[in-house]
Amino acid sequence: MMDVGLYHDVQVLNKLIEAADDADIVVVSRYVKDGHIIGWSLKRRIISKGATAIANLVLGVGIKDPISGCALFKRDLFRDLRSNFSPRGYKLLLEILVKSPNAVIKEVPPIFLERANGKSKIGSKEISDYLKLCYDLWSYKRLT
Repeated sequence: MMDVGLYHDVQVLNKLIEAADDADIVVVSRYVKDGHIIGWSLKRRIISKGATAIANLVLGVGIKDPISGCALFKRDLFRDLRSNFSPRGYKLLLEILVKSPNAVIKEVPPIFLERANGKSKIGSKEISDYLKLCYDLWSYKRLT
């Protein structure tokens, strides 16, 4: 899974594949050693850190970048998840992490480029959708 904004260098795919030998999910994480972010405003960084904190505090996903837009999943994990998958908004990884509590997860640093196309989708609607998603996933966790 990779965002289509073309700010991930496709060479990151090699990192994902290498790390997948002993992991079910490999996440490109901006917040691990050697991770970085290019061209984000202070506001965008605060929103990202806030969303990450909510995911870890409320949902207990326990990784540094649970809202990443770039990750690799083992086929069997995703196949098992299909019947219980109801994504909302753009944060597919977050739902996969919550609904795969026994998955082995690795995080690798990104290779970022300046965004080639489009612009960030972050606005009040996306923030509202994210909070609703977190509530839905929190409710899911309570019932399972």
